Amino acid sequence: MNSLDTLMPEVVNYDPTQFAELREGGLFGEFQNYRLVRKLGEGGMGQTWLAVKISDGKDVQRVVCKIISNKLREDENAMAEVRRIFDLTHDLTHPNICPLLGLETDPVFGIYLVMAYIEGDTLAQWFHSHPLRKKGLSLDTVRPIIRPLAEALDHAHAAGVLHRDVKPQNIILTNRRKPVLLDFGIAARIRPENISAETCTLGRSVSLSEKPGSSGTPLYMAPEQMESGRQNGRTDQYALATILYELLAGSLPFQEENFVA
Repeated sequence: MNSLDTLMPEVVNYDPTQFAELREGGLFGEFQNYRLVRKLGEGGMGQTWLAVKISDGKDVQRVVCKIISNKLREDENAMAEVRRIFDLTHDLTHPNICPLLGLETDPVFGIYLVMAYIEGDTLAQWFHSHPLRKKGLSLDTVRPIIRPLAEALDHAHAAGVLHRDVKPQNIILTNRRKPVLLDFGIAARIRPENISAETCTLGRSVSLSEKPGSSGTPLYMAPEQMESGRQNGRTDQYALATILYELLAGSLPFQEENFVA
């Protein structure tokens, strides 16, 4: 499982036939150094594939290739944003942040993104299937999940990067229950005067208590983000604290109809 939206601006309409040449087992990349394994998903941003990196004829690493749609590639502003966010986040090195490995070029499909492949379930999926979900989990169960994520956010903030979209769908739990933070797709540089309101993006979130994939609202956003105000590292930590509360209590700290009050 992996996030499909990382670094990809959304495009409402695109032609899926543009990817007709992509095949399981096919080679990809400027040097044909990736072998496509299977398609993970597709949407307005393009297609996302599980692939294996090949070096000296040997399989060396499973990765995710995010192949950008023609419509995005033809949009100079969109591509500038992809490059900006890549430059902003690719140097983040932390065991609980999904590594962004490269921004590469294929002779047919142009620029594409390469990320590490993190196998596991999202936090939303894991919690939804947990037998104690409605009662809430113990602190001993939750602490090993939340603390590494808080440290990962501290690392990003120290590097000057604000995530701005911390939610259950952007957290993967590996088979060993290691939490990994995904999707810095709306990340912004932290400036001394904080983040300006003009760069705030309101996404739609799904609560942990809801079935993953159902429609929801931005229930994990800090008030200043909801109001398009100035943001800093505490904005991310607020979102993580909301997730912590929900894991422990089995419900959000406020109801959907009045959470912006």
